[in-house]
Amino acid sequence: MTAAESIAKIAEVLSTPQIEEFYIPLLKRLSQGKWFTSRTSSAALYPPFYSKVLWSIQEDLQKGFATLGADDTPMVRRAAAKWLGVRDIYPVSVPIETLAF
Repeated sequence: MTAAESIAKIAEVLSTPQIEEFYIPLLKRLSQGKWFTSRTSSAALYPPFYSKVLWSIQEDLQKGFATLGADDTPMVRRAAAKWLGVRDIYPVSVPIETLAF
């Protein structure tokens, strides 16, 4: 099991306030990291808690995830593509033209 998978399992049992206070800042730091490895790992961390947060936070998360999909590094884009659609990060109602891929 990778570190990202372990963190994702923890996220599944966190409460919404815990997610907002601890998990989302961690996710943002990893998603904006200098090294591609942190950005690659962050793609797996979006799905486990996505449905637990408010719509306004979900919109912010969609933007962060779209940034991973448009990353300069192919490994990051591949990781984002792997997790795209898991737990409805991008529901069917989101037009494909609005995605940054």
